[in-house]
Amino acid sequence: PVAQFLANRGYAVLRIKTRGSTGYGDDFSNKRLGDIEGMTTDVEDSVNWVIGEGLVDPGRIAIAGSYLGAAIALNTVATHPGLFRCALVMDGFLDLQEYVTSRKALSSHEYEFINGLRSLKAEDRKSKLMTLSALRRTGSIDCPTLVVYDPRPASSFGSNRDARQLIGALEERNVAVERFESTIPFEFWTEPADDDESAQYAQSFEAFYQRIETFLDRYL
Repeated sequence: PVAQFLANRGYAVLRIKTRGSTGYGDDFSNKRLGDIEGMTTDVEDSVNWVIGEGLVDPGRIAIAGSYLGAAIALNTVATHPGLFRCALVMDGFLDLQEYVTSRKALSSHEYEFINGLRSLKAEDRKSKLMTLSALRRTGSIDCPTLVVYDPRPASSFGSNRDARQLIGALEERNVAVERFESTIPFEFWTEPADDDESAQYAQSFEAFYQRIETFLDRYL
């Protein structure tokens, strides 16, 4: 839905399946989940391709991601600081070392994700997870950033905690950062229980999209 919304507003939208993503088999996803440098390279190569094809203005490119994609987006910004004008981070997993060592109850999706990280080779797992953890790279993030998160304490095993830490770290460095609190599912659609919840979903999504549009109008 976000891609369709942005395309409707005239933005060129590129959705990238980096190595470690689902949808292309276990080897492409689980066995490549720890290749963080490769994930950011996939994003950089894809962006440079659309620039080379003349499809976009190289001075007006934003990057966005949710969940693990948020960590990859921020790592790409930190690695290639001049490539993006601004960034959008939605319900991001930004301190993965903390999640791997956590013993709290997880949803089925969270359990699969965490065990994918735990399966990394023991000798280099820690360094890879530290590389993945965008909270450790905030000193290299200089572009305006919109941080969207669910404010409820029980949401997404700590992503709201990560979001607040990210906002604080960027504010400390005087980087332009905005926050938006929302309870919508950013990645996985949940069927509304009734008409009232359906109307609430629609209202929440509308506010979310409006905030994205306002942010991009301001910085892109």
